[in-house]
Formats: sequence, structure tokens, C-alpha cells
Amino acid sequence: MISQIGNYHIIKLLGKGSMGAVYLAMSSSSEVVALKVVKKELSEDQMYLQRFMREIQVVQNLNHPNIVRTLDYGVDMEQDALFAVMEFIDGPDVNQLIQRFEALQIHEAFVILAQAAKGLDYAGKQNLVHRDIKPANLLLNKKGFLKIADFGLVKDHQNESITQTGTALGSPAYMSPEQIMGENTIDIRSDIYSLGVVFFKMVTGKLPYFSKRSSD
Repeated sequence: MISQIGNYHIIKLLGKGSMGAVYLAMSSSSEVVALKVVKKELSEDQMYLQRFMREIQVVQNLNHPNIVRTLDYGVDMEQDALFAVMEFIDGPDVNQLIQRFEALQIHEAFVILAQAAKGLDYAGKQNLVHRDIKPANLLLNKKGFLKIADFGLVKDHQNESITQTGTALGSPAYMSPEQIMGENTIDIRSDIYSLGVVFFKMVTGKLPYFSKRSSD
């Protein structure tokens, strides 16, 4: 495992995904952070690199208590690694809670719903759409305070070139019909739809619909 990225000392691996890996790390000022390192093959793709840098610059300006803060980003030339630094949330995500308890109490689900809605409302007023609202992207700290994570698919209505028409980005089970169709005119209503699916999953432990094919 790598031990250093930029000015950040790697403590341990938190998880891996299709886009890269997330590490628990410590900054030079001793702040504990979450460090996302993009897969090398993606960081070498110029189109992806431009999109990544543009999106990071957009989300770094978000400042709301219910949204995970983006603290830093850059390229480590020695490791040839593209990275982003976020505040570390010391608790489970909503997906882990659902797996642990099968379903949440209705009042617990409402508390989570209200906090997520506040964060999305703020982002919407900044002309931003998250596009990947799902249980795994709703994080809770040890005090039960919610933070929306992973604005990596964010759509900026002030700069439509970030995304491409006809490209469906997100998690199919939680995506709105217009997002599934790859429409480029989606707005905050798409995130609200996704949050509604999350709420259903929280209180029932199931999705409102199921298919073996994502195209359905």
C-alpha cells in the first residue's frame, strides 16, 4: 500500500470502487481526512481529467453542514496519482444501517430524510444536481448528523459541458426515469426522486421495484 500522496500520510485503506480507492489519511497539519485516489487509467484520460478538475472546483465551493466538504485536490507527480481530499466522517452510511437493521424506525428515517433534503436544497440553489443519491452516499457521524457524500457526478447548470447528453450516470436502482434515459435536462427534481427511493428503502428494507436487468 502507498504511504504518501501529496502532503497526506496514508493511514489505512477504507474502500475500493470502480473509480479508485479511498484512504484514511492525515494532513501535514495533523487533520484526519478521507483521501480519494483515482485509478491510474482514468487519470491518464484527458477527457476524464478535465471533467474531474472542473467538478472538484465546483464542489469545493459548497459550504453546508449536510454536505461533505472537499478540502483539497491535486496530482502527485511522484506517484502519478490524481486525488481529492474530503472531510472524514466517523460513522456508518445509511446502506450499512439498512443492512444491519433490515429497516429503520420511521422517525429515524424521517430525521435522515430531512437532513438530506436540506443539503440537496442548498446544492439546488447553487444550480447543482448530485445525480447519485443512494444510501451509500448518505453518511452519518457518531452523533447521527448526516452528510451527503460523493458529488463526483454533479451536474452544474451554469456549465452544461460537464456532462454529455445521452449518458446515464448514477446508480440505476435510485435513478429517476429521465436520468435513466440519459437526458441532459435533469434538475433538482431528479435528486428528490432518488431521495424518495432511499426513504422507501430505509423504512421497508426493499426497493420499490426490482429487475434483474438495469435497462428495465
